[in-house]
Amino acid sequence: MQLRNRYRNIGITVATFAAVIAIVWLYGRIDPSDPVLGRFFPKCIFKQLTGLQCPACGLQRAFHELINGNFMGAWRCNWFIIFSLAYLGAVIGSRLWLKPESKLRRFFSGQKAGYIYVSLYFIWLFVRNYYKI
Repeated sequence: MQLRNRYRNIGITVATFAAVIAIVWLYGRIDPSDPVLGRFFPKCIFKQLTGLQCPACGLQRAFHELINGNFMGAWRCNWFIIFSLAYLGAVIGSRLWLKPESKLRRFFSGQKAGYIYVSLYFIWLFVRNYYKI
């Protein structure tokens, strides 16, 4: 029974890794803003319903730009991606290299950092629509 669960977990890990590789390859090859092929990428429901840009609008295009090495293009698509990637890097880095009792690791894995991130997310919603960024 235990061996069967282990094989199942390995299968899930391999399938997840393959899916991530496929998505990265897809976003690297196809530009989501392309008028022909871009129509198959998901559209923002918030923008379709309200006409406003959500904080994540432009992340698909920014991800495409990042994969292709165009950091300024990613920045132009969505400014928040830089902060989000830095935060993600800090969370992953703190889990990989810091001891569990480290204050910095507890901060990045704790509620306070999550609240700060979510607050900045909604501030970005206001700023990008007020200033038309």
